[in-house]
Amino acid sequence: MAVWLTHGPCTVGIDDGVLRAQDHARLVSSAEVAAAIDTERERVLAEAQAQAEALRADAQAQADELLVQAQAQFDGAWQQGFDQGTQDAAAHWASQQLQAADARRRTLVRQSERLSGIVSMAVERVIEQEDRSALYRRSLRTITKLVKDSALLTLRVPEADRENAQRAVAELTAQLPQGTVIEVIADPQMPEGACRFESDSGVIDAGLDTQLAAIRRAVERAAREMAQAGDDDEGDEAEAIDDDSDHDDTPTEDHLEAA
Repeated sequence: MAVWLTHGPCTVGIDDGVLRAQDHARLVSSAEVAAAIDTERERVLAEAQAQAEALRADAQAQADELLVQAQAQFDGAWQQGFDQGTQDAAAHWASQQLQAADARRRTLVRQSERLSGIVSMAVERVIEQEDRSALYRRSLRTITKLVKDSALLTLRVPEADRENAQRAVAELTAQLPQGTVIEVIADPQMPEGACRFESDSGVIDAGLDTQLAAIRRAVERAAREMAQAGDDDEGDEAEAIDDDSDHDDTPTEDHLEAA
């Protein structure tokens, strides 16, 4: 029969049941070699496992860092996009508001100009149909205030308006400063509606056309001021109104406007 002997990781079969010394030595030597091999294998495996664990940990750390960087870049890009979008939206809204305000301003200006034209036309028709004596009376009241220090005034009118002018002078004689005399002279070369006052202070044009022009300027100025006020309410800057272009060089027409 066969006898099997085990020593460490080594197993030896003995056919006759007798273990010889040299066989035992070989068995022990083989067992030691096998044990050394196992120890080395365990060490190599442990070292490889440690290296693998270190590599895995390093890879995980790098991956985590990349994720953090990617998240930071994503957050930064999102915030930048949000800020840019907000700025673009605000700029677009502001542009729309400016365009809307400018459109409202232009509409208001057109309406004001149309209104001033209608008012001026209506006033012109009323004045043209008004009694000429009343027109002369109104002009006389204003002129006599301007030239109150002049004792003699000459009122030049067209031939067709002589009677109306004389009637107006007669009605206002009692209201004139004492010693003031107004002489009415008919000038056949003057157009209808013309009226000119002459005194030692100068010549004043108070004709119907002059009064209507003064009224038109006053209405246009009021319309522009109304449009300017509406434009200021919208928060837009408006160009300054050139008062010099709205007023006549002589003070007479301003007084006629007030009258």
